[in-house]
Amino acid sequence: MSLRGAWFMALVSVTGVACGGGDDGGAEPGGAEPRSNSRPSFDASCDELGVICHDFGPIDVAPGEEYQGFQIYEVGNLEDRAIVQMEVDQLGALSHHYIVSLWKGDGVPPLGGPYDLFSSEGLAVVGDTLGAIVAGSVFKYVYIDTGKYVGMEVPTGAYFIHNAHYLNATNETVTGHSRVKIKTVAAEDVRFLAVEAQPGNSEINVPPREERTIGRTWVPETDVAILLMTSHMHRHGTLFEAWATVDGVEQKVYSTEQYDGPPLEILAADGKPPLVLRPQRGDQIRFECTHKNFDLDEPLVFGPTADKHEMCIFPFVYIDEPDAFLALYEEGGTDGYNWYYEGNGD
Repeated sequence: MSLRGAWFMALVSVTGVACGGGDDGGAEPGGAEPRSNSRPSFDASCDELGVICHDFGPIDVAPGEEYQGFQIYEVGNLEDRAIVQMEVDQLGALSHHYIVSLWKGDGVPPLGGPYDLFSSEGLAVVGDTLGAIVAGSVFKYVYIDTGKYVGMEVPTGAYFIHNAHYLNATNETVTGHSRVKIKTVAAEDVRFLAVEAQPGNSEINVPPREERTIGRTWVPETDVAILLMTSHMHRHGTLFEAWATVDGVEQKVYSTEQYDGPPLEILAADGKPPLVLRPQRGDQIRFECTHKNFDLDEPLVFGPTADKHEMCIFPFVYIDEPDAFLALYEEGGTDGYNWYYEGNGD
């Protein structure tokens, strides 16, 4: 996963890695309690106007190997749309992540696939075309419904890049298989369009048998209200922490030792107000990642593989009309969210 994009990373994140946390009861340790107690019924038909369905796989993954590939498809929308519901179901091998992002290249992309991201052909195809992530998961199963107030924009004539990353830590060949369903409505029917951010630090260099901490500070360009937070590291990540400075006071807002299925912090619901940042008064977010190179005989550096590379990314979702959203929240008007997710460890 690149340093670009994040939205429903329930993730992802961006989306767990082999032996992900949690069980099939729904709650993820340290994360937001699911609004639903069992898998919600997402009855929208794939033939229904505005509903987008995709089936990735099945893909065989050899013992001790990992697979990361992508497919590119035209959405076919003749108007701006907004995602208000999504479901990602990982049917096969344990998933590191499943991501749906917008194509940001020029012209028409090379449709189809799957293209192997670890191959020269795959890298040549995807290049620097990964735009905003509009849906995704780091869990075995995730469902999110943002109600009628918040949505993620899908501009007219969009193309989706579906990116699947499967891991096999067993001694037998396993199969990776993912299904995603996305419901969109006209963008004008959604009160607030969400903006994704995924600040990260790629300057990771940890010598064998050593531990190091890196970090980064993010300052918004305008006033924002953050609605969702998660984190993304690989298996050598031992601690992720984030602090927000609001009106001169710094306070911890996120912390986890889980690289596999990190907590999903959902704000503006169940009594948790949105995190409002105003740059003119010095508000900002600071985060740190600690990595320990406990088993490699070479330096641990930034990269795409979950086994031999690391990442330090803080994905979150915000809107840039914080005062209007805060007023709606205080009136109880944002309480339409619903979510449910299952971990990778059952």
